[in-house]
Amino acid sequence: MACNTSPDFPSTTPTDGVSIIEGFALGYPHLQQTLGHNRKTGSVFMIPFDANPIDTIDKTSHTSDLTAFGDGELNAPWGISIDGNDDVWVANFMGRGVSFMAGASASARTEAFHTGDVVHTIHSGSIQMLTDVIVDQAGNLWCANNWNLPQTVMQAKPDPAFSTWGGGSGVLVIYGIAKPIQVPLVGPVSGL
Repeated sequence: MACNTSPDFPSTTPTDGVSIIEGFALGYPHLQQTLGHNRKTGSVFMIPFDANPIDTIDKTSHTSDLTAFGDGELNAPWGISIDGNDDVWVANFMGRGVSFMAGASASARTEAFHTGDVVHTIHSGSIQMLTDVIVDQAGNLWCANNWNLPQTVMQAKPDPAFSTWGGGSGVLVIYGIAKPIQVPLVGPVSGL
């Protein structure tokens, strides 16, 4: 599970009852202002397959007992995907990259790392502000370039020369970098 802000990040205006874009309009300036000076925020949490909801909450403080990974290295992580080696790929929204983290089970590529360590972040002129990443059956990463220039999304009257740069430029594919996954099949494969 990815969380855009770290556990110690100062809270902002509640966004209950508003549209998602209104929520961004309230929260994004706070995020930018608080982050200033190259500060980073956000974490990835691992929920064990055998966890019960009661195991993840501290009943006295009503806070999570889950460990935050990537804090200080990731910057507003969004979507995540697990590859065939049990390693984690993270859409690093404010970090404008795809981060590779060691998973719960060590693999040949991550045996020198601990679970949750950020092994590497891929940056490219083609990678914008990502909101999702998916590993496919061939080990390709499919990344959603969701935003390009955030001010064109947040400003009421953005600069007309850049007004169409709010949304990202589509889907980005990084070929064959992840360990392929096996997609479960239900029933026999048949033709039409």
